[in-house]
Amino acid sequence: MTKAVLFILLGWAAEAGEPLSLAVKFEELPRLIGEQNRLVRASRADLGAAETRTGALTRAFLPKLELRGGQETHKVGSLDTRTDPYWKAQAELNLYRGGRDRIESKQRLAERELAEASLSMEHKSELEKARKLYWQIAAFKELIAIQTEAIKANDEHLKAAKRKGAAGIATRADPLEFEMNRTLLEQDLKKLRLELDLAKNKLAVLIARDDHERFDVTTPLGHPPENEYQEANPAIGQVSDVRLLESRVSISKLESSKFARWWLPRVDLYGGTGLLTFRERDYAIEEDRREWFAGVKIELNFFDGLVSQNESRAKAAQAEGLRLRTEHRAHELAAQLHELKHDLRLQHDLLHDSGKTIEQAKQFLKLTLNEYGRGVKNGPDVLNAAQKYLEFQRNDIELRREYYWTQAEMLSVLEK
Repeated sequence: MTKAVLFILLGWAAEAGEPLSLAVKFEELPRLIGEQNRLVRASRADLGAAETRTGALTRAFLPKLELRGGQETHKVGSLDTRTDPYWKAQAELNLYRGGRDRIESKQRLAERELAEASLSMEHKSELEKARKLYWQIAAFKELIAIQTEAIKANDEHLKAAKRKGAAGIATRADPLEFEMNRTLLEQDLKKLRLELDLAKNKLAVLIARDDHERFDVTTPLGHPPENEYQEANPAIGQVSDVRLLESRVSISKLESSKFARWWLPRVDLYGGTGLLTFRERDYAIEEDRREWFAGVKIELNFFDGLVSQNESRAKAAQAEGLRLRTEHRAHELAAQLHELKHDLRLQHDLLHDSGKTIEQAKQFLKLTLNEYGRGVKNGPDVLNAAQKYLEFQRNDIELRREYYWTQAEMLSVLEK
């Protein structure tokens, strides 16, 4: 196993003689996903857009200014064609909207919270994928290492079988069995190398790198610490899944309240000044075509065919549906956390059993080789013992990989 660990630390690309452009540690994944992942960056841009829209209440009471100007050529009746300049400056100030502006401001804040929760969800989703692929790559590297060691051990067994055959103390079938086994081991090694390349390619997409063959993972698939995450109890209400749904509930409630205010009046203060053309104001002297105005405008909607009222009820019903989905998701996350804790505990116990089994298989192989050397055992016995040892090693790697995959799911729920 010492050589296997050394192989992991050096990396597959280093063994192949290719210089690494990036050596990734497991602890660096949150930063790499946050900075490089394209989906996370897109969600961050959405959050920036939502933040820009906040402050709607303040902007609603800022005056609206309009300025127009130009020059017009026209002909009126039998009069000669003439060209007149014109301009107009007008200002409008919102005095009252029946509380709609305040609701709009709260809605923009809720949309920002929704964007924040979406960003957190995107980040944790992509990070969970990256973590699983990271441990998948680490597992493939260990599998390749033990597969390489198994081929070397098989070659030693083949040499011993040939020596015993030449001395007439072993059958001719023994070397053939080891040769056939070597072919199978080499085939499995080729498949593992292909799967390693595919996993690295997928991880490269998540961290936005194009040279997947020139980066490697450096954190080994070691034995996990005892009682990991058994005391983890996050505030479910702060999890991004729940926060996202709660933001949608708030938005629907605010929209319902806004539609319910359809009957309240709108009051605006307006005023301006300008210069009209001769076509608009039949005065030849320019000074007589100048104007100024000021006033208060009140708009009141008496009846809109019950459209706003029905929409208000629909949004209220939508908010209730989202509230129930929020409660369901919160309970679902709590149940998932409970299940993951039990899975981690079970998988950790299985790893302890696996370690004992590997030692037993190693001792069994050692005893079988000694007995084979003394002529008590034959070639198939050695092959069977070697295959069992390799199988138990593979099983141990798979158990550790499954543990760290469960850990990745746990970290995603805890948003760590």
